[in-house]
Amino acid sequence: MNNANGVPYFAKYDLFRISDEWSKYRMVDLGGYLPESTANHDSLAYHRNMSFTTYNSDNDRQSSYNCAVNPRSAWWYNGCDHSDLNSNYFAASGNDNSIEWDNLPGGQYNLKFTEMKIRPI
Repeated sequence: MNNANGVPYFAKYDLFRISDEWSKYRMVDLGGYLPESTANHDSLAYHRNMSFTTYNSDNDRQSSYNCAVNPRSAWWYNGCDHSDLNSNYFAASGNDNSIEWDNLPGGQYNLKFTEMKIRPI
């Protein structure tokens, strides 16, 4: 991921496993946050064991609203997020409804580039 200033960072885990449609694509395993990661905070751990939430499938722990609606996003929301790599790219600068990774050096909001890569274990 690249922060708002274009500086690259990455978060690397030793395990990442998503369950099936029946469990609503729950993040069933998130292994250890590896020390070679350059993002100085594990912002995905907060979402561990959550099912995937979209605007029309509310699976988050927020009882009063759906966390996916306001940012027009979809993610493994808890109540609501510490990271959201699918959020609004064109959100206002510093806006919580933008693509984010909490505590990223140089700013956690308005990330300019993100990708998730899966590797065999």
